[in-house]
Amino acid sequence: MSTSHVQHIAHLLCVSSLTGTVGLVGGSNECAGRVEVYHNDTWGTVCDDDWDMDDATVVCRQLGCGEALCALTTAHFGRGSGEIWMDDVDCSGAERSLTQCSHSGFGGHNCHHGEDAGVVCSGVSSSPNISLTSVQSTVLPGETIEFECSTSSDTCSTTVFHLYKNGVSIMTRSTTANQKHVTFMLPHVDSSNQGSYSCAYSPSFTRTSSIDISVGNVPVRLVGGSNGCVGRVEVSYNRQWGSVCDDDDWDINDAEVVCRQLGCGGAVCAPKEHHFGRGSGEIWMDNVNCSGAEAFLSECFHGGFGGHDCNHEVAGVVCSEASQTPTISLMSPYSAILPGETLQMRCSTRASDICNNTVFSLYRNGISITTVFADSYQESVIFSLSLNDSSQGGCFTCAYSPSFSKSNSINITLVDLPKPLLSLQPSRELFWGQSVQMTCSMSPQQLGGTFTVQQLFGAFRETERASGCTATFTIPKVDFRHGGFFYCVYKTSVSHRNIISSPSNLVVLTVEVMLPRPALLLQTEEDPSWHDPVQMTCSISTPYLGGVFTLQQLSGSHTETKITSGNSSTFTMPQVDFAHEGSYYCQYQTHLSDRNFTSPRSDSVSFSVVVTLPKPCLTLETEKDPSLGEPVRLNCSISTQYLGGTFTLQQLSGSYRETKAASGTSADFTIRQVDFVHEGSYYCQYQTRVSSRHFTSSHSDSVSFSVVVTLPSPHLTLQTGRTPSWGQPVRMTCSISTQQLGGTFTLQQLSGSYRETKAASGTSADFTIRQVDFVHEGSYYCQYQTRVSGRDFTSSRSDSVSFSVVVSLPQPIISASAPDGELSWGPQGPEVPRGQSFSIVCSIESQHQGGSFHLISDGSKEVLTEAAVSQSASFYFPEGDVSDSGNYSCFYEVALSTRLFTSTRTDELRVTIKGLTWIEWFLHVKSAHPFVFYGAILGVLLLLLVVCSVVLLKSKNRHRQYVIKEEYWPMTTFDVPKWTESE
Repeated sequence: MSTSHVQHIAHLLCVSSLTGTVGLVGGSNECAGRVEVYHNDTWGTVCDDDWDMDDATVVCRQLGCGEALCALTTAHFGRGSGEIWMDDVDCSGAERSLTQCSHSGFGGHNCHHGEDAGVVCSGVSSSPNISLTSVQSTVLPGETIEFECSTSSDTCSTTVFHLYKNGVSIMTRSTTANQKHVTFMLPHVDSSNQGSYSCAYSPSFTRTSSIDISVGNVPVRLVGGSNGCVGRVEVSYNRQWGSVCDDDDWDINDAEVVCRQLGCGGAVCAPKEHHFGRGSGEIWMDNVNCSGAEAFLSECFHGGFGGHDCNHEVAGVVCSEASQTPTISLMSPYSAILPGETLQMRCSTRASDICNNTVFSLYRNGISITTVFADSYQESVIFSLSLNDSSQGGCFTCAYSPSFSKSNSINITLVDLPKPLLSLQPSRELFWGQSVQMTCSMSPQQLGGTFTVQQLFGAFRETERASGCTATFTIPKVDFRHGGFFYCVYKTSVSHRNIISSPSNLVVLTVEVMLPRPALLLQTEEDPSWHDPVQMTCSISTPYLGGVFTLQQLSGSHTETKITSGNSSTFTMPQVDFAHEGSYYCQYQTHLSDRNFTSPRSDSVSFSVVVTLPKPCLTLETEKDPSLGEPVRLNCSISTQYLGGTFTLQQLSGSYRETKAASGTSADFTIRQVDFVHEGSYYCQYQTRVSSRHFTSSHSDSVSFSVVVTLPSPHLTLQTGRTPSWGQPVRMTCSISTQQLGGTFTLQQLSGSYRETKAASGTSADFTIRQVDFVHEGSYYCQYQTRVSGRDFTSSRSDSVSFSVVVSLPQPIISASAPDGELSWGPQGPEVPRGQSFSIVCSIESQHQGGSFHLISDGSKEVLTEAAVSQSASFYFPEGDVSDSGNYSCFYEVALSTRLFTSTRTDELRVTIKGLTWIEWFLHVKSAHPFVFYGAILGVLLLLLVVCSVVLLKSKNRHRQYVIKEEYWPMTTFDVPKWTESE
């Protein structure tokens, strides 16, 4: 729903609260729209059956909206919705409320919302608007004006709009249903259409604001001339330009009005018959007849716009402000004139800009000197003058009547150059190559030009810009081409014309030839080698080529001549000899113009012939450190063409020297048995004889060698076994294969302190370690040392040999004894009665003192140990028991130098303990232990306790025992357990 609809509904609610019954909906304001009635708390529409102006009048009165303008049907303001409360409404027009009119009852109807009734009242009608749609408010004659009159209020089915000029209705337009704007058109306006325009529409007739329309004068212009103040007359009508006819009535009065309207001053003339060209398009005016006082051409009498009986015989005007400044131009080629020449100038302007019978005038320096009358509309004239005097030059201008505005100016100059003067410096005879100057001068009249010197019968020509009124020409080096006569001329530019003076006087130049001293240059070295080539170049700085160079030995017979086409010549002696030594000079001779010319002698150059021997090369053919007594070979060679000489080998810091004839370019030297005196550095030299002269080369680079005594590595041999027994001797022999006898051998322990040196017996020496100990174990090597010629030499080490010291223990001996009882030998070994004491003795034959014996029984894992005394030990058993029966063996163990050594076990000894009867046992106890026997009698009851105590006591009083681990047998080490109270 639009905002206007919302406002209307709000208005209806307000109206309902005031009137309680009627409202208008869907119009532009509250006084136009669809009729709705409020009944039973609900709004509903009214059917358009019998709906007319009386019904509309009642509605407008009830709403306070003025008079009814029209009663509209068929849902003109849109279809309503909801209830249709009233139908067949029939009012007389005098009722104050619509419900007072006759109708079919609320809700009774036979129609639909397409038949909803509407009303337009006059109460809230708004003023219409007027606007221009085609042009501005100021128009020109012939244009069309369009006005648009519009309203935003609702209108009835047919509305009449009125256009007013100055308050008077001049035009009406009717509209169709609900049309809110119309257009009024005024074509081909003229001054009568000026005024104030407004509009209104019925039935309200409220007028709009006004628009003021002004109609201007007809514009005029001049076309086809040089500016806007001269040309063919054209006027603009209906914004279209057209011509003006030149009928017999066109005269100076008409032209005067045109010039006045254009602001171009007064009229000069009024040309006819398309003087400024034929027009095109419309012909707007004809039979124009002005008094001359009018301000605008359109104010003059004429046949009406567009009315004519001519064919572009258009009128023209020349105003006084249109007069053009004429142009003067030079018809002669230059503005600089020589005496006696004719000067021609043209004074011109545009033919269309002038009137008939114009007079042209020529001015010099502002003074008129001549006039020419032009023919009909002639645009230019020519002035011709003959000038003979410089006073006839000056500034020339021209003008024409009636304006007499001066043209541009032309400056004319009459030029008369004097004859220049040429002088020569120096004036005497010149030698070839000297410098000469020629000066050309003239009186100062036309400065800033150039002087040109020209050879009369030659090619020399040179131009220099004048410095003031002179110019100097320099020939830096004259030659025969410069001989002869010379003259000069002066050239200057006056007003873009080049003017040349007459030639000057003639001067003569005579050239003589003087040859310079040539230069002699030695191209090769000053001391060339014998039989090498020598080149010398003789050169001269002269233009006279094609001569002869002569090379002459100053104190000898060598002479050589060469013809050359250049300025130098090179002389070559292919193989110089001592006869070529000395000083040389050269001369140059040439023939010019049937004359011979010879130069002075050149400075002399000298050279001496030498035999240059290169440095020889000395090479050591054998090793750099030869052994004593071996041969040493050296080779000395040289790269030279001078063969047949000798080589000398020289010891640098000794007395050795040897010379040998060269074999080709080298010689071999041999020192057959080198000694220490031959050590050091050597160099060689080459000597030869060439043409009875002796030549010796420089020293070669030195080579050095040192004599050494090379001893081979000795050989070390272990004469005894690789595992000698401790305390036994060990023998080793060191030998070497060398001729350098009388030295010493040294035996050295590799990782120990043992070292022994012995004099060699021939090529070997024996070393003996008499009683080896463990400190002697390890690797040994030996070296040989000898002294030769006061120098000590030592061989490298021999390969090493190694040995390990061992201790060998013999198998001990085991035996049994019973010093306090009976011992018998049974079939398996010794037998001891039960309860008697016995001993097992272990002994060994060994050189090692101390040690211990260990007794082993197969009946027990315990090992009994006793210290060895005098290489034996006794194991005592105070009372033999059945548990002591078994196989016994023992082994010996001794510690030497922190090492522990163990012998092998003895053979097994079978010991048997025989059992006793009770009587035998008591007798035995009585005799062996009487106190115990009697104590036993007294303490029978305590017998068992005593027996247990004895067993425990016997176990504690035994010697310390060792527990042997079976997996370590044969025994090398064993564990010593610690005794505890529980044991």
